[in-house]
Amino acid sequence: MKLTLRLIAVVLLAAAGSVSALDVTKLHARAVDLSNSKAVLNTHESVLLGLSCKSGPVGTVQGVSVVKLGDTVTAGGKSFRVGIIEVTKYNEDAKWGKEILARKGDVVCVLAPDEKSLPYDDDCEAIWVNAPGCRVLE
Repeated sequence: MKLTLRLIAVVLLAAAGSVSALDVTKLHARAVDLSNSKAVLNTHESVLLGLSCKSGPVGTVQGVSVVKLGDTVTAGGKSFRVGIIEVTKYNEDAKWGKEILARKGDVVCVLAPDEKSLPYDDDCEAIWVNAPGCRVLE
């Protein structure tokens, strides 16, 4: 669980507009290799009649090495058709206090149905796959 929260923090840290000092390279890909990645499907979901959000991992994406735009990914009983693949390469270590969240050279891919489903807004309606260690194919 701690590793998953750390990976979510890395994704959110890379996406945060206020963290301008973080040196990363961001791009969109059309296909990625997940064979060396522990790809985890995560969700933000509304609970308590919409008064709060539940956020966390649903399951690990199994048996998939290459994912392209338009493919469907499934884990823990949830699935979605991939409409966006964001790639972040860290050009320096990313730290939170004394804890290192990502090392220089690390690559993290985030797959989602669309931009609205990415975990960057606080709207309780996100579903995405976080895939550290992915490799861009195209």
